[in-house]
Amino acid sequence: MKNVQTLCLLTQKFPFESGEEFLVPELKQLAIEFEKIILIPTSVRDYSFQRKVPENVLIQPIRNPESPFQVASALVQNFPQFLTLLKEQISWDGLNFYQLKYWVYHIPFALKIRNELEKLLNREENPLFYSYWVDTNAFAISLLKRKYPKVKFVVRTHGGDLYNERSPSGRIAFRNTIYQETTAIWPISSHGMNYILNNFSEHKEKVKLSRLGVEDFGMGPISPSEDRYHIVTCSSLIPLKRVELIAQVLFNSVLPIRWTHFGGENKEFDRILGKLGERPQNLEISFKGKVSNEALMHFYATQFVDSLVNLSESEGIPVSMMEAISFGIPVFANRVGGIGELVVDSTGCLVEEGQNVDDLVRQFEDWIKSGKTRDPEFRKGVRRFWELNFRAETNLSGFMQRITAAQEEALS
Repeated sequence: MKNVQTLCLLTQKFPFESGEEFLVPELKQLAIEFEKIILIPTSVRDYSFQRKVPENVLIQPIRNPESPFQVASALVQNFPQFLTLLKEQISWDGLNFYQLKYWVYHIPFALKIRNELEKLLNREENPLFYSYWVDTNAFAISLLKRKYPKVKFVVRTHGGDLYNERSPSGRIAFRNTIYQETTAIWPISSHGMNYILNNFSEHKEKVKLSRLGVEDFGMGPISPSEDRYHIVTCSSLIPLKRVELIAQVLFNSVLPIRWTHFGGENKEFDRILGKLGERPQNLEISFKGKVSNEALMHFYATQFVDSLVNLSESEGIPVSMMEAISFGIPVFANRVGGIGELVVDSTGCLVEEGQNVDDLVRQFEDWIKSGKTRDPEFRKGVRRFWELNFRAETNLSGFMQRITAAQEEALS
């Protein structure tokens, strides 16, 4: 039975543009639990592409300032509040150029979001606020809660909004305020949970592990259709993802490889490859760029892939890996963030962070030549691990119990 209550879910771009695809299975479950969901993306630039959402989901974007004039106007309009909040954030986190630049844009924007949420609060009875990230959205809800103490809100935290080293300023903006005001903090990995408990122990009662999961699209092919080893990478091309390092490993391998990359722009991919010189004859490269999640799932379901490779500097637990292992595709990755919770002996090869290219090439080739990626029983075991640990239906069931508890608290 649906709870007669509204959920206000704040995202960055979903259901527009690309990214946050992992919200799809969760939104389906949330739509069953709630009478109405108001989906509020706040960082959309392009509204031309929109994913389908359940019928009881209303989409109410809040437009972010895009031009310098809009930023300046928002700053002037909210200047007294801006100064008060700026002083507070400086007292929490200190001050550097990157932080100041971030605050000048995001504090006025948070105030705008708060004002829009206040209108919503006056229309809806006992809404539960849910920010998908520890970001400006969550900060805006924190400011709303200060004005209306009975407001209840929960927040997920992943990787880029959790680990200080992922932020150019060295600190995750607004986090202390958000943790102070939120009802519950839900990290997606044990590594992330321990990070919070070790660094923000005063909020330990609010912290609960809440893993993401992906839907079941079936087992992928278990037998190769060619002699070349098929390697897939799936990520943006920002420096953090270190696709260039992956390219160096594949360029230096003597194995016959077909490399398929999903994500990013063609121009940037060509720039990365251009830095490496002439492509070796044993390496074929196919750049797919940005594709829909449906197209990626169809690819995995119909194409044999020896391994997904990820050598990012930092991660939470990548959904791209969850998707791969759901098809029985093993993963080759380095031990950062929560990756060690997904890449284990029965799902792939986990290598230590900080190794040079030659060492990575050796480990990669040894693992590929071990035959595990082409062993049908091993691949079935990879999928079994997904079923036990990262199946959306299972993980979201526990998540919904926590949502329900937060609902009940909001209504009390």
